[in-house]
Amino acid sequence: MILFANVQLLLDPTAVYKLSRSLLSEMYENNIVSLNESIAILNAVFVLIKKKEVTKAEKLLSIIKKMNFDDNDLLVKIRIQFVEQLINYLNTRDKDKISNFLFMIKEVFDQQLYSDYMFAFQQIKEIYDN
Repeated sequence: MILFANVQLLLDPTAVYKLSRSLLSEMYENNIVSLNESIAILNAVFVLIKKKEVTKAEKLLSIIKKMNFDDNDLLVKIRIQFVEQLINYLNTRDKDKISNFLFMIKEVFDQQLYSDYMFAFQQIKEIYDN
């Protein structure tokens, strides 16, 4: 999935959005809630955020949030929450909610997940603050 995310960075944001919508339609129509496809969509959401296409990212996120993930897909659910917090930060520039979320990740999960999310948040701040 990381390779797919890297490929998405090379594509035009409109292509990323269209491909993701197509995948989501297929998932929805066939009632497929798969970890790999979900990760691919969340990667696309993050790519769209990085390319300053927040509205398209929000549209994809709103669709994926409607899917019924298994309780075993906790990391997907956490990642959805993280992306929601990123978008909230971009819309409000209020760091409180994302800071609280990251603190919770650090306390409840592990240092690696916290480091990964902090790195992603720093990337987004650098992109949007320049």
